[in-house]
Amino acid sequence: MRHVESKSIKQIYFDIDLDYFTIENSTSNDKQHFTYMKDKDIKDIFNLDSPLIQWVMERIEGMTIALEPEHTGSINKSMKYFSLLEKQFFSGSVFQWKTTWKHLKR
Repeated sequence: MRHVESKSIKQIYFDIDLDYFTIENSTSNDKQHFTYMKDKDIKDIFNLDSPLIQWVMERIEGMTIALEPEHTGSINKSMKYFSLLEKQFFSGSVFQWKTTWKHLKR
């Protein structure tokens, strides 16, 4: 975190690939065997109260979330992790007009 804080970065685009939440996937073992991080660990990493995520949210200009179903095991697994992130960062579904970033309401 100290290394990131020392940079004079003013704007970022936050890119999250959902295969990040796999421990093993088709690219790590050349098989269709998947293991996953615990939901609690993912929530901890992307907690709005963590210093890193606060730093990110103060500078965020845009965000992409790559579903990566081939590398997460299925579109269902991708959507599970998408939903988990959606609940971490937004007041509702990103497909609704009134949804806002949670960090802006603090």
